[in-house]
Amino acid sequence: MIQKRSANQFGIDPATLKKIDWPLAIRRILVDVRSDFVYAPHVSNVFRHAAGSLCDQLRTLLGNGRFAPASPITIEVPKSSRMQVSPPGSRGPSYSREGSILLPYDRALYQIFADQAALLVEKKTDRTRSFSHILSAPNDADMFRPSRACWNQMQKALNRLSAKNSGYVIKADIANCFGSINQHTLVNHLDSIGYPSALKNALDAMLVLNAGDRNSRGLLQGMFPSDLFGNFYLNP
Repeated sequence: MIQKRSANQFGIDPATLKKIDWPLAIRRILVDVRSDFVYAPHVSNVFRHAAGSLCDQLRTLLGNGRFAPASPITIEVPKSSRMQVSPPGSRGPSYSREGSILLPYDRALYQIFADQAALLVEKKTDRTRSFSHILSAPNDADMFRPSRACWNQMQKALNRLSAKNSGYVIKADIANCFGSINQHTLVNHLDSIGYPSALKNALDAMLVLNAGDRNSRGLLQGMFPSDLFGNFYLNP
């Protein structure tokens, strides 16, 4: 599999690279790949069998300012919901969303960006209002608490609120939520809660290059970092 890398390169200060928990990022990726939208064992095996070499090479590229992301691998993933068609009762086609994975260098770096933001994001998220992707223990390979536990917490909150407020709940969905996220707004919001300045510009550059266009919008769906950043983006 050959993926063209961007001609735009960036780096991270070597002193900052020494502070990064590289093994944690690898452990989380190995958990995350179990639910990837794209089945690519030849890619995920790099994290299982060559993680040390991968991290060493990535550190060198970043320290020299010569890192350039490759194009994401993206497919259309059907949703469980279907389009309404005529006559009533007929099964229409499924709605879909884009699901992506990244090649090893890129995925390791994306996970590192998320790891550095995770505790800050959790601290600044109001868990009486937001129940999705609750951070697990700081060094846990499974980055988030089980989705069923988060869902149950939301149901309890909805029961309390509906009993207090006339018994009604409005269920809504944001159309193309991940695809419409403004990357610069996200990065600026992270900056406002204390995200390391040595990583901010690199994250901004990577998000723009991953999107592959000039409108600076969208997060790749289907990976822990995007779950963290996408949920956090809705806070303000």
